[in-house]
Amino acid sequence: MLPDFKFKAYDYSPKGEEIIKGSHLIQAIRWMLKAIREKNKRAFQEGLNHFIQQLGNVAETEGLDKAMEYYLITMVYIFNTREDFTEEELQEALPQGGKIMETLAKRIYNNGRTEGRTEGKEEEKERLLLNFYNKGFPIEQIAEGLEITKEKALQMIQEAKNRKK
Repeated sequence: MLPDFKFKAYDYSPKGEEIIKGSHLIQAIRWMLKAIREKNKRAFQEGLNHFIQQLGNVAETEGLDKAMEYYLITMVYIFNTREDFTEEELQEALPQGGKIMETLAKRIYNNGRTEGRTEGKEEEKERLLLNFYNKGFPIEQIAEGLEITKEKALQMIQEAKNRKK
C-alpha cells in the first residue's frame, strides 16, 4: 500500500504571481525565497523590504529575539547565495527595512537596558545581603531591609555559596 502524501507547491520564481499569505513568519520566508531569485536588483530590493516588514510583525508576535535570529540567518543565506550583492549594496537595498531594523534594534536595546537595571539591582541586593549576613546581622532583619522574604534571602545566600565552590 502506498502512503497518501499531501503537499502544497508554491511558485517562488520571480515570475510567480501567487499571493503570498500565511503567518507572518511564513510570509517573511516566502518573500525572502522569492526575492533571492530576482535578477533585477530593484525587484530584489522590493522583495527584501516585504521580508523585513513581515519580520517586524514576527517581532510583535514571537518576540524580538526570534525576529533578530531570523534576520541574521537570512542575511547569511543572502550573502551565500547572492554573490552579485556586496554588503554596501545590501545596505542600500534595505532603506525601508533599515528603519524597521532600527526600530527592532531600539526595542532590543531598551529591553536590554531594563534587564540590565534589574540584574544590577539584584546583584546589589545580593552584595548587601552577603555583607550584612557575614557581619552577623539577623537574616530576618536583612530580608526586611532589602524588602525580600526570609526564604528568598536564604536562597540567595545558598546560591552565592554554591558559586564560590
